[in-house]
Amino acid sequence: MVRDQSDRVRRGFGVLRRQLETFRPDALVMLGADNGRVFTQAHVPQFATFLGEEIWGSTRLAELGEEAEDDIVRLQCAGELASFAHRELVGAGFDLNYSQLLRPVGQPEYGTAPAFVAPAHLLMPQLDIPVLPIYVNCRSRPAPSGARCYAFGRTLAEVLSERPERIALFASGGLSHDHGGARSGWVDVPFDEWALDHLARGKGAALQPIFEMESDSHRGGSAELRVWTIVAGACEALGSKAWWLTISRRTRRQQGLASPPGRSMKATDRRSSERLATAIPPEPRRPRRGRSRRGEPECNRRRSHESRFPPWRLPR
Repeated sequence: MVRDQSDRVRRGFGVLRRQLETFRPDALVMLGADNGRVFTQAHVPQFATFLGEEIWGSTRLAELGEEAEDDIVRLQCAGELASFAHRELVGAGFDLNYSQLLRPVGQPEYGTAPAFVAPAHLLMPQLDIPVLPIYVNCRSRPAPSGARCYAFGRTLAEVLSERPERIALFASGGLSHDHGGARSGWVDVPFDEWALDHLARGKGAALQPIFEMESDSHRGGSAELRVWTIVAGACEALGSKAWWLTISRRTRRQQGLASPPGRSMKATDRRSSERLATAIPPEPRRPRRGRSRRGEPECNRRRSHESRFPPWRLPR
Protein backbone atom coordinates (compact mmCIF):
# COMPACT_ATOMS: atom_id res chain seq x y z
CA MET A 1 0.00 0.00 0.00
CA VAL A 2 2.80 2.42 0.88
CA ARG A 3 4.60 1.59 -2.37
CA ASP A 4 1.42 2.13 -4.38
CA GLN A 5 0.84 5.55 -2.84
CA SER A 6 4.50 6.44 -3.28
CA ASP A 7 4.22 5.55 -6.98
CA ARG A 8 1.11 7.70 -7.38
CA VAL A 9 2.84 10.71 -5.83
CA ARG A 10 5.85 10.18 -8.09
CA ARG A 11 3.58 10.03 -11.13
CA GLY A 12 2.04 13.28 -9.97
CA PHE A 13 5.45 14.87 -9.78
CA GLY A 14 6.11 13.47 -13.24
CA VAL A 15 3.22 15.57 -14.55
CA LEU A 16 4.67 18.66 -12.87
CA ARG A 17 8.12 17.86 -14.25
CA ARG A 18 6.74 17.67 -17.78
CA GLN A 19 4.98 20.98 -17.24
CA LEU A 20 8.29 22.53 -16.24
CA GLU A 21 10.00 21.01 -19.26
CA THR A 22 7.31 22.44 -21.53
CA PHE A 23 7.28 25.86 -19.86
CA ARG A 24 11.10 26.01 -19.71
CA PRO A 25 11.35 28.54 -16.86
CA ASP A 26 14.44 30.64 -16.28
CA ALA A 27 13.87 30.44 -12.53
CA LEU A 28 11.79 28.50 -10.01
CA VAL A 29 10.47 30.29 -6.93
CA MET A 30 10.18 27.77 -4.08
CA LEU A 31 8.04 28.35 -0.98
CA GLY A 32 8.29 26.09 2.05
CA ALA A 33 8.30 25.80 5.82
CA ASP A 34 11.60 25.33 7.63
CA ASN A 35 10.28 23.30 10.59
CA GLY A 36 13.39 23.75 12.68
CA ARG A 37 16.31 22.91 10.42
CA VAL A 38 17.62 26.40 9.70
CA PHE A 39 15.77 28.49 12.26
CA THR A 40 15.11 27.81 15.94
CA GLN A 41 13.06 29.59 18.58
CA ALA A 42 16.01 31.97 18.93
CA HIS A 43 15.07 33.44 15.56
CA VAL A 44 11.87 32.69 13.63
CA PRO A 45 11.19 35.01 10.68
CA GLN A 46 7.64 35.11 9.32
CA PHE A 47 8.97 35.30 5.76
CA ALA A 48 12.63 35.05 4.73
CA THR A 49 14.32 35.23 1.33
CA PHE A 50 17.57 33.43 0.56
CA LEU A 51 19.83 35.68 -1.51
CA GLY A 52 22.91 33.46 -1.76
CA GLU A 53 24.39 31.77 -4.82
CA GLU A 54 23.72 28.19 -3.72
CA ILE A 55 21.46 26.45 -1.24
CA TRP A 56 21.98 22.88 -0.07
CA GLY A 57 20.30 20.36 2.13
CA SER A 58 19.83 16.67 2.82
CA THR A 59 16.76 14.71 1.82
CA ARG A 60 17.44 12.41 4.79
CA LEU A 61 15.61 12.83 8.07
CA ALA A 62 17.31 13.19 11.42
CA GLU A 63 14.08 12.01 13.06
CA LEU A 64 14.65 8.58 11.49
CA GLY A 65 18.31 8.46 12.44
CA GLU A 66 19.39 8.82 8.81
CA GLU A 67 22.80 10.23 7.99
CA ALA A 68 22.65 13.66 6.38
CA GLU A 69 25.54 13.03 4.01
CA ASP A 70 23.77 10.09 2.36
CA ASP A 71 21.91 12.45 0.02
CA ILE A 72 22.96 16.10 -0.17
CA VAL A 73 21.23 18.18 -2.85
CA ARG A 74 22.76 21.45 -4.05
CA LEU A 75 20.68 23.99 -5.94
CA GLN A 76 21.92 26.99 -7.86
CA CYS A 77 20.06 30.14 -6.81
CA ALA A 78 18.73 33.04 -8.86
CA GLY A 79 20.47 35.69 -6.79
CA GLU A 80 19.64 38.76 -8.87
CA LEU A 81 15.98 37.79 -9.11
CA ALA A 82 15.91 37.10 -5.36
CA SER A 83 17.34 40.54 -4.56
CA PHE A 84 14.77 42.22 -6.80
CA ALA A 85 11.83 40.27 -5.36
CA HIS A 86 12.99 40.87 -1.80
CA ARG A 87 13.39 44.60 -2.34
CA GLU A 88 10.01 44.98 -4.01
CA LEU A 89 8.16 42.88 -1.44
CA VAL A 90 9.63 44.93 1.40
CA GLY A 91 8.67 48.07 -0.48
CA ALA A 92 5.12 46.74 -0.71
CA GLY A 93 4.89 46.45 3.07
CA PHE A 94 6.05 42.87 3.76
CA ASP A 95 8.83 42.81 6.35
CA LEU A 96 10.93 39.93 5.04
CA ASN A 97 14.16 38.76 6.58
CA TYR A 98 16.93 37.70 4.28
CA SER A 99 20.09 35.64 4.36
CA GLN A 100 23.02 35.54 1.97
CA LEU A 101 24.67 32.58 3.70
CA LEU A 102 23.15 29.27 4.72
CA ARG A 103 24.13 28.61 8.33
CA PRO A 104 21.54 26.24 9.78
CA VAL A 105 21.10 26.49 13.53
CA GLY A 106 18.56 23.75 14.21
CA GLN A 107 20.18 20.82 12.36
CA PRO A 108 23.43 22.21 10.94
CA GLU A 109 24.57 19.06 9.11
CA TYR A 110 21.23 18.66 7.31
CA GLY A 111 21.21 22.07 5.63
CA THR A 112 18.00 23.64 4.44
CA ALA A 113 14.50 22.22 4.86
CA PRO A 114 13.30 19.12 2.93
CA ALA A 115 10.55 21.29 1.43
CA PHE A 116 13.20 22.74 -0.90
CA VAL A 117 15.55 19.85 -1.60
CA ALA A 118 13.38 16.71 -1.38
CA PRO A 119 11.21 17.55 -4.44
CA ALA A 120 14.12 18.94 -6.48
CA HIS A 121 15.19 15.74 -8.29
CA LEU A 122 11.56 14.87 -9.01
CA LEU A 123 10.88 18.26 -10.58
CA MET A 124 14.19 18.84 -12.36
CA PRO A 125 16.39 15.73 -12.53
CA GLN A 126 19.36 17.73 -13.83
CA LEU A 127 18.96 20.39 -11.11
CA ASP A 128 19.45 22.90 -13.90
CA ILE A 129 16.86 25.57 -13.00
CA PRO A 130 18.02 28.36 -10.67
CA VAL A 131 15.78 28.66 -7.62
CA LEU A 132 14.57 31.46 -5.36
CA PRO A 133 13.88 29.97 -1.90
CA ILE A 134 11.39 31.76 0.36
CA TYR A 135 10.86 30.45 3.90
CA VAL A 136 7.39 30.77 5.41
CA ASN A 137 6.80 30.36 9.13
CA CYS A 138 3.95 27.88 9.32
CA ARG A 139 4.18 26.37 12.78
CA SER A 140 5.86 28.70 15.27
CA ARG A 141 3.24 30.87 16.87
CA PRO A 142 2.48 33.62 16.16
CA ALA A 143 2.54 32.81 12.44
CA PRO A 144 1.25 34.81 9.46
CA SER A 145 -2.51 34.95 9.12
CA GLY A 146 -4.28 33.48 6.13
CA ALA A 147 -5.10 37.00 4.92
CA ARG A 148 -1.43 37.98 5.13
CA CYS A 149 -0.38 34.89 3.18
CA TYR A 150 -2.97 35.47 0.47
CA ALA A 151 -1.92 39.11 0.12
CA PHE A 152 1.73 38.03 0.03
CA GLY A 153 0.95 35.69 -2.86
CA ARG A 154 -0.87 38.35 -4.86
CA THR A 155 1.96 40.83 -4.35
CA LEU A 156 4.56 38.20 -5.23
CA ALA A 157 2.78 37.56 -8.54
CA GLU A 158 2.67 41.27 -9.32
CA VAL A 159 6.38 41.65 -8.53
CA LEU A 160 7.41 38.65 -10.62
CA SER A 161 5.25 39.77 -13.55
CA GLU A 162 7.55 42.78 -13.96
CA ARG A 163 10.50 40.54 -14.74
CA PRO A 164 11.55 39.49 -18.25
CA GLU A 165 12.33 35.92 -17.12
CA ARG A 166 9.95 33.01 -17.40
CA ILE A 167 9.26 32.16 -13.76
CA ALA A 168 7.48 29.16 -12.24
CA LEU A 169 6.17 29.03 -8.68
CA PHE A 170 6.34 25.91 -6.50
CA ALA A 171 5.29 25.35 -2.91
CA SER A 172 5.63 22.35 -0.64
CA GLY A 173 3.38 21.77 2.35
CA GLY A 174 0.88 19.38 3.86
CA LEU A 175 -2.85 18.93 4.16
CA SER A 176 -4.24 17.78 7.50
CA HIS A 177 -1.85 15.46 9.30
CA ASP A 178 -0.12 15.39 12.67
CA HIS A 179 2.48 12.64 12.54
CA GLY A 180 4.17 12.40 15.90
CA GLY A 181 1.53 14.63 17.49
CA ALA A 182 -1.57 14.13 19.58
CA ARG A 183 -3.72 13.54 16.47
CA SER A 184 -1.41 11.11 14.71
CA GLY A 185 -3.44 8.70 12.62
CA TRP A 186 -6.33 11.09 11.93
CA VAL A 187 -7.01 13.32 8.93
CA ASP A 188 -9.70 15.95 8.61
CA VAL A 189 -11.29 14.82 5.35
CA PRO A 190 -14.07 17.45 5.17
CA PHE A 191 -11.57 20.25 5.87
CA ASP A 192 -9.11 19.03 3.23
CA GLU A 193 -11.81 18.61 0.62
CA TRP A 194 -13.23 22.03 1.39
CA ALA A 195 -9.81 23.68 0.96
CA LEU A 196 -8.99 21.83 -2.26
CA ASP A 197 -12.44 22.47 -3.69
CA HIS A 198 -11.99 26.22 -3.25
CA LEU A 199 -8.53 26.13 -4.80
CA ALA A 200 -9.87 24.25 -7.82
CA ARG A 201 -12.68 26.80 -8.23
CA GLY A 202 -10.31 29.77 -8.10
CA LYS A 203 -11.68 30.80 -4.72
CA GLY A 204 -8.51 30.54 -2.67
CA ALA A 205 -9.43 33.78 -0.90
CA ALA A 206 -11.83 31.66 1.17
CA LEU A 207 -8.78 30.14 2.92
CA GLN A 208 -7.87 33.48 4.48
CA PRO A 209 -9.92 33.16 7.73
CA ILE A 210 -8.68 29.63 8.50
CA PHE A 211 -6.00 30.65 10.97
CA GLU A 212 -8.03 33.38 12.67
CA MET A 213 -9.60 30.77 14.97
CA GLU A 214 -8.15 28.36 17.51
CA SER A 215 -8.65 24.75 16.48
CA ASP A 216 -6.71 21.52 16.82
CA SER A 217 -7.56 20.82 13.18
CA HIS A 218 -5.50 23.81 12.09
CA ARG A 219 -2.35 22.84 13.93
CA GLY A 220 0.22 20.21 13.04
CA GLY A 221 0.63 19.74 9.31
CA SER A 222 -2.52 21.69 8.49
CA ALA A 223 -0.60 24.85 9.38
CA GLU A 224 1.36 24.33 6.15
CA LEU A 225 -1.76 25.33 4.22
CA ARG A 226 -0.26 28.79 4.56
CA VAL A 227 1.97 28.07 1.56
CA TRP A 228 -1.04 26.81 -0.39
CA THR A 229 -2.77 30.10 0.42
CA ILE A 230 0.22 32.07 -0.88
CA VAL A 231 0.18 30.19 -4.17
CA ALA A 232 -3.60 30.62 -4.40
CA GLY A 233 -3.15 34.37 -4.08
CA ALA A 234 -0.42 34.38 -6.74
CA CYS A 235 -2.42 32.29 -9.19
CA GLU A 236 -5.66 34.17 -8.74
CA ALA A 237 -3.86 37.50 -9.17
CA LEU A 238 -3.03 36.21 -12.67
CA GLY A 239 -6.53 34.90 -13.35
CA SER A 240 -5.54 31.26 -12.88
CA LYS A 241 -6.72 28.45 -10.63
CA ALA A 242 -5.74 24.93 -9.65
CA TRP A 243 -6.62 21.70 -11.41
CA TRP A 244 -6.33 18.24 -9.94
CA LEU A 245 -3.55 15.74 -10.41
CA THR A 246 -4.02 13.33 -7.53
CA ILE A 247 -4.62 12.99 -3.83
CA SER A 248 -3.24 10.15 -1.78
CA ARG A 249 -5.12 9.66 1.46
CA ARG A 250 -4.56 7.37 4.36
CA THR A 251 -5.14 7.61 8.06
CA ARG A 252 -1.57 8.43 8.96
CA ARG A 253 -0.42 10.82 6.26
CA GLN A 254 -2.12 12.73 3.50
CA GLN A 255 -0.64 14.00 0.27
CA GLY A 256 -1.98 16.04 -2.58
CA LEU A 257 -0.79 17.47 -5.84
CA ALA A 258 -2.41 20.29 -7.71
CA SER A 259 -1.28 22.52 -10.52
CA PRO A 260 -2.83 25.64 -11.94
CA PRO A 261 -2.51 25.76 -15.73
CA GLY A 262 -0.24 28.29 -17.30
CA ARG A 263 2.11 30.34 -15.23
CA SER A 264 2.35 28.83 -11.77
CA MET A 265 2.35 25.47 -10.11
CA LYS A 266 1.66 24.06 -6.68
CA ALA A 267 2.49 20.78 -5.08
CA THR A 268 2.69 19.21 -1.70
CA ASP A 269 5.61 16.99 -0.95
CA ARG A 270 5.69 14.46 1.85
CA ARG A 271 8.51 11.97 1.94
CA SER A 272 6.94 8.98 0.21
CA SER A 273 8.89 5.77 0.53
CA GLU A 274 8.93 2.54 2.43
CA ARG A 275 10.82 4.32 5.20
CA LEU A 276 7.72 6.38 5.82
CA ALA A 277 6.07 3.55 7.68
CA THR A 278 8.90 3.48 10.19
CA ALA A 279 8.62 7.23 10.76
CA ILE A 280 5.15 6.98 12.28
CA PRO A 281 4.98 6.54 16.06
CA PRO A 282 2.37 4.21 17.53
CA GLU A 283 -1.12 5.68 17.70
CA PRO A 284 -2.07 7.03 21.12
CA ARG A 285 -4.63 5.01 23.00
CA ARG A 286 -8.14 6.35 22.51
CA PRO A 287 -11.64 5.00 23.21
CA ARG A 288 -12.48 2.13 20.91
CA ARG A 289 -14.82 3.15 18.17
CA GLY A 290 -15.55 1.55 14.87
CA ARG A 291 -12.47 0.82 12.78
CA SER A 292 -12.02 -0.67 9.38
CA ARG A 293 -9.82 -3.65 8.82
CA ARG A 294 -7.03 -1.34 7.66
CA GLY A 295 -7.18 0.72 10.85
CA GLU A 296 -8.96 3.69 9.27
CA PRO A 297 -11.45 5.50 11.50
CA GLU A 298 -14.99 4.78 10.35
CA CYS A 299 -15.76 8.50 10.24
CA ASN A 300 -13.18 8.79 7.44
CA ARG A 301 -14.24 5.57 5.75
CA ARG A 302 -17.93 6.49 5.70
CA ARG A 303 -17.23 9.79 4.02
CA SER A 304 -15.06 8.31 1.29
CA HIS A 305 -18.05 7.85 -1.00
CA GLU A 306 -19.20 11.42 -0.42
CA SER A 307 -16.26 13.09 -2.17
CA ARG A 308 -17.40 15.80 -4.53
CA PHE A 309 -14.28 15.53 -6.67
CA PRO A 310 -13.99 13.83 -10.06
CA PRO A 311 -12.00 10.62 -10.50
CA TRP A 312 -8.26 11.11 -10.23
CA ARG A 313 -6.54 12.11 -13.42
CA LEU A 314 -3.65 9.74 -12.99
CA PRO A 315 -3.73 6.10 -14.07
CA ARG A 316 -3.47 3.64 -11.26
